[in-house]
Amino acid sequence: MTVGNGSDAPPAAAGGTAAVGAAPGVHGAGLVAGGVLAQLVDHLTPIPASIPPGAIVAALAASAFTGILFGMMPAARAARLDPIEALRYE
Repeated sequence: MTVGNGSDAPPAAAGGTAAVGAAPGVHGAGLVAGGVLAQLVDHLTPIPASIPPGAIVAALAASAFTGILFGMMPAARAARLDPIEALRYE
């Protein structure tokens, strides 16, 4: 049995979906901006600056792990709920 017409998703759900979809682009832009800033500091000041490739890999891995972990925890908890009881308090 379907409840609603399928187009009544809360605006927060659309915002969350947009944020999750934009996250990789934001991370990539941040990495590029950080690399450009490091190059500018290295060339324009006497301070040596660089970003080791291992740091980039570690940051991306930590970000992916955190996103997966904290995305799966609520989903696993929700999967154990009885749908009728969960919707009763909506």
